[in-house]
Amino acid sequence: MYKVTQAPWLKTLCASRLLRFMTLLLLMAAGLCSFADDDTKQGGTLYVVSEQWPGYSNADGSGLYFELIKAVFEPEGIAVNIRIHPILRGIASIHSGEHADVMLADWGRPHLAKSPQYDLQRIIFPQYPIFVEYVEALFQPGSTLSWAEIKADKSKRLAWIRGYNYDIHLGLTEHSLVMLNKGEQGFKMLLSGNIDSFLHDRSDLRSLEQTEAAQAVVWRKELVAARKLYPLFHNGPRGQQFSELYDRRMAAMLKSGELAALYQRFGEDYSAVLAIKE
Repeated sequence: MYKVTQAPWLKTLCASRLLRFMTLLLLMAAGLCSFADDDTKQGGTLYVVSEQWPGYSNADGSGLYFELIKAVFEPEGIAVNIRIHPILRGIASIHSGEHADVMLADWGRPHLAKSPQYDLQRIIFPQYPIFVEYVEALFQPGSTLSWAEIKADKSKRLAWIRGYNYDIHLGLTEHSLVMLNKGEQGFKMLLSGNIDSFLHDRSDLRSLEQTEAAQAVVWRKELVAARKLYPLFHNGPRGQQFSELYDRRMAAMLKSGELAALYQRFGEDYSAVLAIKE
């Protein structure tokens, strides 16, 4: 039998290499752990998803919402990467955090707590709203019904964009409801008499009313609700830091007057946004 022995100098060399290898592994692990923090520092990227709302979140990356987010984050060295998604896809993205750090925009926590699409444990709500959603009811041409009458009469037929959950938020669960994919469908259904009222965001209705078909008819609208809109951040290390930075920058921009000036460029008043009572 032969016994294999190792020279002392070889044992020292192996131990030294093992120590260097373990140190390298620890450094790599530390780098991976801190990767999520890097994008909130110089040279990072904020990934934004939003539905397309004309004038606010345009497909080309312009609009009030996108300009505000750029004004908040770009001075901090953070690039803004924008993607346009339907609202349900945006919600899924902000839940996972894999494809989005923030979604623009939706109602505050007390209201979304009622929404079946949202898991609030996966979302961070900042302090400062980004805008207000004015929900308006559009009636059939020639209709004399008021919103109070439509809401009280459970036989009335209502429609809105899929995912907006106005039935839950506005107490309409017993009405006959139609979920739409596009706002244009609401106008067509009103004209054909298939629904009694179409609920939609005021700014979207203004845009839709500019279409040729809509301009041929005199429409009557009524304000149903006003709710503050917030950017919704993914609940994770990145989202937490981005949310805190958002609130710090919004507070500083509000104090300096930069925020008021930015909203005025788009014909809006940020003080009116803050003044909304919910």
